[in-house]
Amino acid sequence: MYIFQKKKMLVSAAVLFGVLVLAEATLMPTLESHSFKNSSRIDYISGILKDSRTGLSTPDEARLARVILDESAAYDVDPLLVMALIQTESTFYNWARSYKGAKGLMQIMPHTGRWVARELDLEWNGDRTLFDPYMNVRLGIHYFSLLREKYGENTFLTLAAYNAGPARLSRIIRRGAKPPVRYANKVLANYRALQKGADYN
Repeated sequence: MYIFQKKKMLVSAAVLFGVLVLAEATLMPTLESHSFKNSSRIDYISGILKDSRTGLSTPDEARLARVILDESAAYDVDPLLVMALIQTESTFYNWARSYKGAKGLMQIMPHTGRWVARELDLEWNGDRTLFDPYMNVRLGIHYFSLLREKYGENTFLTLAAYNAGPARLSRIIRRGAKPPVRYANKVLANYRALQKGADYN
């Protein structure tokens, strides 16, 4: 009975997002559709990081670009969507802290970071882990992929859960309310801008 109700809630949420999902289908290209080579991707991502206030050295920014590309490929996520997420969360500043306690590039809460690190069998050192740009990205992309699987590849619901938390989003869905879209729209607006700058055509 519980499983049926849970599926019913997710179906209801999907219906609420019908128009948005249709728009998303025209927005989200597959990785295979990108024509530029990995070296060009790294150059593009490195350039964005270099032009941003990351708080990192130039060699660290170059390494971070590679980690973003490799981790994105491992989870079949467009690296520019990851970049849009980082831009929205921290404006690429490695030492960012939110008033709620989220930290680092992908603004990961400590309890979430600890749990994801355990899932990945990674050593957890609290703030040191979250302010390690490579670890933060690894944790953030893995967490994003888990949410994407939970919400049936629906990018809007995945982004809403990333921002609000899956527990809060579930409560919203159970009430029959429309999931929040402001954050997802902001990420996807940044994503479109990054796509345009990359010139995928």
